[in-house]
Amino acid sequence: MDFFCGQGGAGGPLFHRRQVCNTRFALVADGENQGDVFERLVAVEPLSWRACGPVQRYMHQVLLKEFFASDFSDPRAKFCFYGVVMSDGVMTQIKRALQNTLKECMELSQKDTALPLSKRHGAALVLALRPWQYSGFDQFRRQKERAE
Repeated sequence: MDFFCGQGGAGGPLFHRRQVCNTRFALVADGENQGDVFERLVAVEPLSWRACGPVQRYMHQVLLKEFFASDFSDPRAKFCFYGVVMSDGVMTQIKRALQNTLKECMELSQKDTALPLSKRHGAALVLALRPWQYSGFDQFRRQKERAE
């Protein structure tokens, strides 16, 4: 099955089925209106895309910018940020915990699909981990640390 989502460069598709790796999709009924059944294509597992490809660029240039422009003041929203120095071993454990959390969130949202759309809301969850240090701290580093 071929499909595309959104508009990419030069009017082409933003992503195409052949570019999505290890992702299963299902056609599901979304509701009925005077005998017509509305269907939509949904991912039944997390989408994955080519690193540095058009979807990842779009995510960084548009979606994440819009998502993080919020002040997260809605009572249904939650924002947490935790920065700390940690070993590679701990990062591996946290990465595994994030993957388990994503799986659990997907299972919960899958159960929610029994509710009509009028009872559900669009939502997004961002889980991210990477080696990083805020560049604003560079000015406070010792000369020897800067050279490393």
